[in-house]
Amino acid sequence: MAKQRDKKGAQPDGSQETWAQVKSLLEYGRYREVEAPCRQALDTGATGAKWNIALALSLLNTERASESLTFARAAADSSPNHPQVYRILARVYSALGDGQRALDTAAFAFRLLPNVDNRNLLRQIQNQFQDGVSVPTQEESSELGWEEDAGDDADGEARLHLLQATAEQVSDHDHEGQSALVDKQVESLFGGSMFGAWEDPGELLSSERSGPRSGKVTRRIVVLALILVLGAAIAWVIREGLQRRQAKQQVRMAQEVHAFLAIGDLERVAAFLPEFCAHRDSASWSTADEQLSLRAEASLYRFHDADAERVHRVKQSAVQLGKDLGYDGQVGLALLLSDTERVAWVPKLKRLDSPDNRDPEAAYLLAMALVRAGADSAAEQAFKRSADLGPSIAYHLAAEADFQGGRGNVNGAHLVLEVLADESPYSPWTRVARINHSLLTSDPFPDLAKGKDTLKSPVAEAAENFSLALRALREKNSSLALSWLDKAVAEVNGQSPFLLDFFDRLFGAGHLPAARHLLALKSWPQELPAAQAALGSLYYAEGHLDKAGPLLAAAWQKEIRDARTGDHLVQTILTTGKPDLPLEEMLTELLERWPEQLPLELSYAQLLHQAGKVDQAADYLRKRWQRIRKSPSGLLKSKALLLLARVELSHGNKIRARSLLANAVKNNSQNEQASQLLAQIDAELKIEQKKSRRSNRKKKRNRKKLPRSRRRPSGR
Repeated sequence: MAKQRDKKGAQPDGSQETWAQVKSLLEYGRYREVEAPCRQALDTGATGAKWNIALALSLLNTERASESLTFARAAADSSPNHPQVYRILARVYSALGDGQRALDTAAFAFRLLPNVDNRNLLRQIQNQFQDGVSVPTQEESSELGWEEDAGDDADGEARLHLLQATAEQVSDHDHEGQSALVDKQVESLFGGSMFGAWEDPGELLSSERSGPRSGKVTRRIVVLALILVLGAAIAWVIREGLQRRQAKQQVRMAQEVHAFLAIGDLERVAAFLPEFCAHRDSASWSTADEQLSLRAEASLYRFHDADAERVHRVKQSAVQLGKDLGYDGQVGLALLLSDTERVAWVPKLKRLDSPDNRDPEAAYLLAMALVRAGADSAAEQAFKRSADLGPSIAYHLAAEADFQGGRGNVNGAHLVLEVLADESPYSPWTRVARINHSLLTSDPFPDLAKGKDTLKSPVAEAAENFSLALRALREKNSSLALSWLDKAVAEVNGQSPFLLDFFDRLFGAGHLPAARHLLALKSWPQELPAAQAALGSLYYAEGHLDKAGPLLAAAWQKEIRDARTGDHLVQTILTTGKPDLPLEEMLTELLERWPEQLPLELSYAQLLHQAGKVDQAADYLRKRWQRIRKSPSGLLKSKALLLLARVELSHGNKIRARSLLANAVKNNSQNEQASQLLAQIDAELKIEQKKSRRSNRKKKRNRKKLPRSRRRPSGR
């Protein structure tokens, strides 16, 4: 599977996803891993100085300065006005021992961007080569031969940038030596050199002199008006330039957030999202930006930190968007739901995951909803599509591995785990998948020590703690299991979607006491319909059908109509006759929504049997017997065999019925109805055998009393 997905194919244009991964590696200081993707991008025709800069940094920090020099020079050729290039060149020359070139290049970098970092680099090189180099003047440092690229900023914006750069120089150097330069540039910015010294217009207007003086006053008023107009024009140019810069920055931030979402790098999304959302009040903020922020907040909530404030912001954005809620907005709202609640969204998720959709999130959400609904075949197809669209998203792959293991496909789970470990070795979701896989096999439990490169995610920590709880339950250590379960709940801040999903996992594995423990927590969302359905299913499994019926019926009325909840409600009505609901209509709706669901089909056969359609029920079951026989559920087989036994009893075939009941008890020893009916048939067969033996003895005695001539030969 890892090979089939072609997960490491290079993209000729040097894609944003690859660059985002390179940036992430650089930020974590993993320089050796930067070289391969950079070389691959350059080999496939990627352009731009950033690839040469990243590769030069990688080689420089792995003690290959001579190789680094080639790529640093290439970066300087393609971007001669980039101060970061000359910082790297200066460090390369310094590493090669060429002090004079290192100092010249550092001085040029400082001239381009006179900040503290460049000043410290210049001082560091001066201290390193104290005797062998001389400090270049500004004229000498400008003779390095690189030409500046023309920018696209407005003239006013460029002048404002010059002012800011001069102010930084003043803060880093002697204030008195530079103050005149700043005053001169301020005066130039506001037209001082053009119109001469300033005079107070109030004095001119209040002057009582007339004659030739009045003409001079008029000229000065005109000049003052021109100055005001020119100042307003300059302010407008500066404002427009700043707005254009803000719009460009907003577009860049949106691209970054979208790219990191596409590869599942939620730590980077969390870092970029506040800066992106800071543009919300700007004129350039669009509906698409609002939807992207909604989805990003929902993704961080569901897979990263479970912060309740994010839910509040998502709902606010949804209200603000209203009818303009598009793909990202609907995906974001679906992310806030538990798997049980998401089942009702299956038709909508199928529409979102259309063939022309290239985003994996809708396919993943559809797969999780189908898993909860019990539609394993459709869920497998949805997981495959999600992996094809997003082969490196760790939390998607971890869920797929868990799904494959849960349905008994250990080899399939192992293949997905290999892909996950290869794509995201430092992801906490890889650790979760390893733990879950160890529960399926006899492999030793993985080392839980976290490396320094392991990323942090409270939601992943909760998933890990939950897996440890399952392991403790498997080892019959209930107190340890509940301790791990409480830690998992704390990691997700007791948020309802996570608690409902925990319940589904525990209930599905048959750990009813642990599931009951969840319902006793203060944070359990008992007011939600999905929580009412969960409590009703728990009562049903514990045999309290009188309590289960009202809860399951209430959940059904509130559109909680997954296969499990529906089957429990149908079974409760079949057994107790309550609540009074149209049973056949309910079963028909469930079978149309979830076709080939064996529990529902078995319930339908029971309904036919109770309605007196015995032969029809038997035929209905026999047509599905091969699927029932292959089912891993012993309980399901036991129920089907019990129903077939009742059909045989209705035809008076006790021997055949007894054989079916014995097989039913063998498949599930806790099937009390089958056990009781088997005991009843055994008792009846014993009575019949006694009667038969008594009758035979009586016939034998009567035969002996007859005269020999009237006795029937024993062989006839």
